Amino acid sequence: MLAGEGPALVAVAAGDFLFRSAPEGPDGAPTQELWQAQTLAGLAGERLGLAALTPGSRDFAHGVVVLEQAVEGARGAPPWLLSGVTIE
Repeated sequence: MLAGEGPALVAVAAGDFLFRSAPEGPDGAPTQELWQAQTLAGLAGERLGLAALTPGSRDFAHGVVVLEQAVEGARGAPPWLLSGVTIE
């Protein structure tokens, strides 16, 4: 289909998108896992064309600081869609 033909679509990735597992230690995500998360977030916007990402429980398991690092360090990442989340 050509752009503009057919129904409009919005693609959103929801849940456990950036990290495959919960952290094994108290120090958050290792550097390699953080880089992988940043790459996935960037590809989600640039290559997959996703309109938004919604983090899952594994994404939050590393802590809010690590999740923020993953999002802020990703070039081309789509915006995050959050509901019912309080970050203090």
